[in-house]
Amino acid sequence: MFYIGGFDPAGAARYHALYAGEAAEQQKLGQIALQVGPRRRVQGGGACWDIEAQEGACTVRTRYEYLPWDGIVRAHWTQRRLALVRDLVAASLYLVASGAARTLWRAHRVAALVLLLPFLLLCALVLLVPAAGTAAAALAWSWTQSAVLAALAGPVVAAAGAFLVLRRQMAWSADWLGRSLAFHVRQARGEVPELPDLLDRHADRIVQRLAESADDEVLVVGHSSGSILAVSVVARVLARWPADTRCAFSLLTLGQCIPVVGALPPAAAYRDELLAVGTSQRVAWIDFSAPPDGCCFPLVDPLAACGVQAGHPAGPRLLSPRFFRMFEPAEYAGLRRDKFTLHFQYLKAGRRADAYDFFSITAGARTLAARHAAAPGELFPDAIGSPVRTRREETREQGS
Repeated sequence: MFYIGGFDPAGAARYHALYAGEAAEQQKLGQIALQVGPRRRVQGGGACWDIEAQEGACTVRTRYEYLPWDGIVRAHWTQRRLALVRDLVAASLYLVASGAARTLWRAHRVAALVLLLPFLLLCALVLLVPAAGTAAAALAWSWTQSAVLAALAGPVVAAAGAFLVLRRQMAWSADWLGRSLAFHVRQARGEVPELPDLLDRHADRIVQRLAESADDEVLVVGHSSGSILAVSVVARVLARWPADTRCAFSLLTLGQCIPVVGALPPAAAYRDELLAVGTSQRVAWIDFSAPPDGCCFPLVDPLAACGVQAGHPAGPRLLSPRFFRMFEPAEYAGLRRDKFTLHFQYLKAGRRADAYDFFSITAGARTLAARHAAAPGELFPDAIGSPVRTRREETREQGS
């Protein structure tokens, strides 16, 4: 399998440690036994590790290869606060002015709001907090006629407001969201010149593996922003499809945010890639995105959300991982409050065995399509512009 992570400056070491640690937790549930080997470097700057799994009577050996783009992330990971504010304001205003914000709002209101959240928090900090301080000073003067109390009330209220806004900013990982949005706007505009060459190299590596035909399945996994890149990589693979390939080819997207790029007007080339992947008979594409995860577009057809007209049923099969079934109610309630941790739960073990199991998917005995052949799809005919329907579905699931 080939893994493409999200907009994260951390490299392969972090993801190897995460996989090994969570695999040890998952096998305690008794569904699959896993041995995760050491991390090794591979040509091109990536890394890989071998996994041996025992699932039922089957012994399965998997090569897990990490396809890096953390170097590009670090190059675009703005450190200076003023530069970050500049990039955030420019990207957010472009999202609104281009009409993309409206498109994203129709696709999923919560996801669109989360994208604009860092900008809204910045506006609250710059505009509302000083206004609240001024109002507090005016009220203190009108009530007490004391210049001292008025002079104290304004700064105290302003400081308290700034503290609350900054606390929310940290809790919601607003800086990370702002950096990610600014990067993807540049990507849609073609302003990340080093990215296409990297995607070509990743595609060549996958084509090489397919050509060897030594595997039962070649699986590409894209998490978060990695789902955006995974579509581009798979499109390149399909364009270079090797003759006489006999193994299954699958794409798994987790917590997908494909419309963040695909809905932007300049991203015509990306929409062509999305159409190629979504309509191909050579790749089995399944998406798991959870409605409580505010950092993705859950149960939203990415082709329709990006305005791609396929002319016939296309796109991924949309499923919910149903995280609430993997935890005790109290633990799940805490997970829902920690949005950043929830966004990474796709890559982690649960406390209860359930249909969604990242480790059985990536190291188990069945292909992606076979494993989820009987899983109920969550693709609604009116999914675009109907996020309420999605939330109702999640409520129904929790009550079942």
